[in-house]
Amino acid sequence: MLVDGPRCPLVLLDLIRRCNRSVPHMVVVSSSLDVLINLAKYDRGREVMIGDSACAESVAATLADVAGIYKEKSADIFARACSVLWTLASSSPEFTKVTYLCELGYPWSLPSFIVP
Repeated sequence: MLVDGPRCPLVLLDLIRRCNRSVPHMVVVSSSLDVLINLAKYDRGREVMIGDSACAESVAATLADVAGIYKEKSADIFARACSVLWTLASSSPEFTKVTYLCELGYPWSLPSFIVP
């Protein structure tokens, strides 16, 4: 799965971006976030997700979008998106792209435990 480099996370992020807020799409987003959570838990998965700067920016921007979109509709999806961000930020000091989220101008701010 990780042999092709950042292809797997990028495909999942693209899938997430293409989903809307309908219930069937929420299931797809939730499942995709579960896979990203599992990838972020392991060294090789984290390396693939944040090793390439373009992939790291895509991860940060997509997860910020997901958290913003679903913060009121689905607490479960919001929590999963924050979980991926927290896992990457807390275990990978080089994941400085989390600060990119604050620069996007979202009306909500990241919890202080997400930013290392």
